[in-house]
Amino acid sequence: MSAWKVIYTQLAERDLRSSYEYIAFSLLEPETARKQTRRILDAVAKLNNLPHRFQRYPNGPWTGKGIRVMPVDNNYLVFYLTAPTQDTVVIIRVMYIGRDVSTLLAQTKAYADLLEKISEAEDQIKAGNVYDAVDSLKRLREKHGF
Repeated sequence: MSAWKVIYTQLAERDLRSSYEYIAFSLLEPETARKQTRRILDAVAKLNNLPHRFQRYPNGPWTGKGIRVMPVDNNYLVFYLTAPTQDTVVIIRVMYIGRDVSTLLAQTKAYADLLEKISEAEDQIKAGNVYDAVDSLKRLREKHGF
């Protein structure tokens, strides 16, 4: 079994940075911030092996979307998707448990929908429906401006 590649979305990177900055600068605990960030990064790195071992997130609009959740230190939740055809784990959010997780995830829904559409286009290409995939991706570009 080969190791999966783990990548972070910009939103997940921003979550980590925000958490670090809050602990280091608002709570004036830079060493604690460094250690907490390291624990999160180390836990996420372990997703390169058996990424499906954590449960799917069961709440709200995420049911059935394949979003998984990994707890870290009983203080943080790491939300991620797996892309099995590419052996890739995509970290989409890293959140402190004390925050309003449901609201923050609702803000992420558009991004998850985008990932799902890209995955569908990938499946269309594999099935030989290249023109359908191109049309789907064009509609995504028009809708999301990329």
